[in-house]
Amino acid sequence: MQFVKYVVGIWLFTASIIAAIVVVSRTQAIPPALQALHFKDCELPCWIGIIPGKTTIGEAERNIANTYNAIYPLFGDSVVGYWEFVVADKETGIQIRVKLNSITGQPSSAIVNDITIIQDEPGPTVSLGELESLLGSPENILESPPDDIPRSDIIFNNGRIHSFTTKNECNRVTDDEPIMFLVIYAQFPADYALVSHPLTWAGYNKCNRFVP
Repeated sequence: MQFVKYVVGIWLFTASIIAAIVVVSRTQAIPPALQALHFKDCELPCWIGIIPGKTTIGEAERNIANTYNAIYPLFGDSVVGYWEFVVADKETGIQIRVKLNSITGQPSSAIVNDITIIQDEPGPTVSLGELESLLGSPENILESPPDDIPRSDIIFNNGRIHSFTTKNECNRVTDDEPIMFLVIYAQFPADYALVSHPLTWAGYNKCNRFVP
């Protein structure tokens, strides 16, 4: 009888270890769309070795070419200073577009101040809940005014990471809301709060409307 209890105890212990391993592996699995963004390559707001506020456009271009396969030839025009890249993740094949700096007319020696990442169709897109699982709870949310493009801006990382959804009614923003595009800033834009009035994030379905 003692032997049977011993065997049962060993079996239960082994089963609990296996169950724990399965749970951990599931919680650590990264959705393909999120994996394609390489947000774990370095600590945000650093992205694939590009540090907004420090890395030059030329250096960023090389980092992008080293991390992704080109769908269309990587292009950046040093004459007009327009830097946009259409690439695909080497492992998942998911296609994204990357823009360096919203201001045009900059040479390759200019510093990257903002990075825009757009996940092109067709293909899976990152949801707000998936982004939250990586970045933690949002800090602020901004609803677009009625005369603007309908969308909400959910803000992370001390105002340096902005994720845009297709809904501008806060009571309809859910964790499965797909992200249209993301913008990573060197620092929270000084005029953003003055113009846009971001409000403290209160959770899903719990936020105030735009106040001019």
